[in-house]
Amino acid sequence: MRLGVSATALLVVVPWLHAGCHTTPSEPMTTPTARVPQTPSGSTASAAPGDPPPNAAPTAADWPEDPTAAWPKGCLIEAAGVNPRWPWLAVGCTNAEAEQGAVLVFDGDRRRLRTASTRHGYVGWGENRHLLRWHPDGDRLAVNVDTNGIGLLRRAQWVSASYPDQTRDSGVSYVWVGDQIFTDTGALFALDDGEDHFDDAPISPISLGKIELNAATGAVVGRTDDQGYLRGIGAFDPNTRTVRYHNRLQDLKAGHAAWATDGRGYAQIEFGPPDMLHILDGDDGQARWSVRPSLPQVGWMWWGRDRLLAVHSRNGRGPSARNVLDIVVGGRITKTIDLSPHQLRKPMGSSFEDMSQLAWSPDDKTLAVVLDDRKVRLFDVTQGTALTTFDAPAPAIPQGLPDHYRLDHHKRPREEPGGIIWLSNERLARCAPHFVSLWTTQGEKLGEWIVPD
Repeated sequence: MRLGVSATALLVVVPWLHAGCHTTPSEPMTTPTARVPQTPSGSTASAAPGDPPPNAAPTAADWPEDPTAAWPKGCLIEAAGVNPRWPWLAVGCTNAEAEQGAVLVFDGDRRRLRTASTRHGYVGWGENRHLLRWHPDGDRLAVNVDTNGIGLLRRAQWVSASYPDQTRDSGVSYVWVGDQIFTDTGALFALDDGEDHFDDAPISPISLGKIELNAATGAVVGRTDDQGYLRGIGAFDPNTRTVRYHNRLQDLKAGHAAWATDGRGYAQIEFGPPDMLHILDGDDGQARWSVRPSLPQVGWMWWGRDRLLAVHSRNGRGPSARNVLDIVVGGRITKTIDLSPHQLRKPMGSSFEDMSQLAWSPDDKTLAVVLDDRKVRLFDVTQGTALTTFDAPAPAIPQGLPDHYRLDHHKRPREEPGGIIWLSNERLARCAPHFVSLWTTQGEKLGEWIVPD
């Protein structure tokens, strides 16, 4: 397979809140202290005003159900994505020794593996967990295949693949632009014709990496390449084939950075001490705020919808370090929640094994945080209070899995693998390369699947 901790704090940007407080959640909590707001279980739709009503139950015409679907032997997960219409988790997995891969779709409502679509060759790219993206219609998805290809899966059937740059020895990042795909090689193409594509010509005059689609402007945003380094940010409209902006960020020191998944915000860490967080507008590329978190060492950041941002930081290492959750409004910290004495392990890279241990709910009202690698705690973002806490440990790694995965985790017995993903406002999944487990927001375990060895 192509796969190659510290105590933390969290900073949350919430542009529209106007009140502040300081709270320390009671410790420990093993039962819910407040009910998590519920929405109809068949939908990932938000309950926010103006959002569409919940979707009707899916049928076989939307995506089939295969009662014989099974997780292929030794197929370790390398990428994951949540269906935009229903609480389904799709994962791309690869058995490198057998040179076989698959896309598995887990149904969070029916609590079952809905389909397993196998193919010869690799599926997913372990060094970039974001290379599986559903189309907004929910009946098709794209995923990295082989090494530098992008494959299309429609209603559980493989359609075709594109290889935009056959010389590349890494996964190709991409976004959906309508029914077409735009890649970080600058190419724009469709995959519905059933024919494989090779070396698609670029149409963008600027080179963009770590790309997202800006939901408001329709432009593709990303980091710009400056002599081999991703330093600035830019926006390119593939429909009009025009550059919207190119900000080289010459006034900012290089540091960890992240785009919002809706492309409307960009955050970059400037290392200190103390570390600073700089937030830019993804619509026009201009700087908006510079924020100093409550603690001096910033680790990583996670974006929610509508320019919400969670960032973790710390004031040291080890069990004695302090951990807090900051909520920032318009560049100002308005709430601070103490997470001590627990630890939130930051991702060490972009691989699937380093997947997020913090996630925003679809309606952006709740944060799910994995503490101490196995305890899930949900927080009400508006009130800054803990809603519920439950244990959700990772299952044991099967002995027959490849040594690079099994033995690596045996060397780190105190670090359990697995991150957290929201499937809907009341369904969660814990996931790592060797397992998927489904949970309610009240801590009820709905199911668990482990890769057969």
